[in-house]
Amino acid sequence: MDKKRLRAKLLKWHNSNNRNHYPWRNTDSPYQILVAEILLQRTKADQVLPIYFTFIKEFPDISSLAVADEKRIAQIIYPLGLSWRAKNFNTTANNIINNFNGLFPKKRNDLLRIKGVGEYVADSILYNAFKIRTSIIDSNIIRIIGRLFGLKTTPESRRNKIFRDYANDLLPKNNYRIFNYALLDLGALICVRKPKCDICPINSYCLFYNNHGG
Repeated sequence: MDKKRLRAKLLKWHNSNNRNHYPWRNTDSPYQILVAEILLQRTKADQVLPIYFTFIKEFPDISSLAVADEKRIAQIIYPLGLSWRAKNFNTTANNIINNFNGLFPKKRNDLLRIKGVGEYVADSILYNAFKIRTSIIDSNIIRIIGRLFGLKTTPESRRNKIFRDYANDLLPKNNYRIFNYALLDLGALICVRKPKCDICPINSYCLFYNNHGG
């Protein structure tokens, strides 16, 4: 596989088909990225958008979130469902205040020590806020890697080191932030559960496409 060519084709497609209008893609604030990622859990981005603006306006930083009334948080995020996130916001914010003096750590292992911060959120903070080269793994990325390389996927694939190794191998040394977004957008728009293989910019490299009549 010509990874350099694959990256170039994907980035070219993404230049015209990105979803960079989402505000959390245009900030280097680890706090705003954290808020967005918690709101985006099992929720569509377009649904999150108006709630995100309201949330950030009312709780502009980690200190204000740590002392926020949980009922008020729940009220703001109510339209999104998953009400347990209100308690998670309080817990996570206080964990950062109490254990890290209100500052987001720049090491992955330290981020993972924060209650409520999983691997995906930690990686998102690292490459978005701190510009640290790291791949990301979610259901979209698992689906893309599985199809590209002919790997069997299961609900546990996110914890399978093989998938992260493949993701790391695809990740360019430069433009890794944009490349991560390109993969996410490909998974959201093209490489969906019923894939639109005929219009995929990297279908010529994909074992799934080539084994199914492409």
